[in-house]
Amino acid sequence: MSMPSAALLDHLRGLTSSDTAARQLAADVITDVYAGFDETDVLIVSYVLVSLASVEAEADCLEAQLNALGAITERHLLPDATLDRLETIDRDSLPATLGEYYDDLLSERR
Repeated sequence: MSMPSAALLDHLRGLTSSDTAARQLAADVITDVYAGFDETDVLIVSYVLVSLASVEAEADCLEAQLNALGAITERHLLPDATLDRLETIDRDSLPATLGEYYDDLLSERR
């Protein structure tokens, strides 16, 4: 069953907030709610997360976004579109501590 539209939109608003703390919190919340995602929710949320990660300037937010993507993989496969977008991120541009997140996510490609 998919997440109710209002809840999904609330998560997306938080993830795309201009406020750094709100973005980080919203990514952290995804790690608590991803179990309730259906395939479409995974596609939408994971694609938004990886798109945000590709432009995120704040290291703590970036870590939260990559961590949320990793949490999603505990129950769901990441869509090819999400992994394709992830591959556009230059691994060498990531803080050294986040390279493992990146590698783990790419290892999900099957």
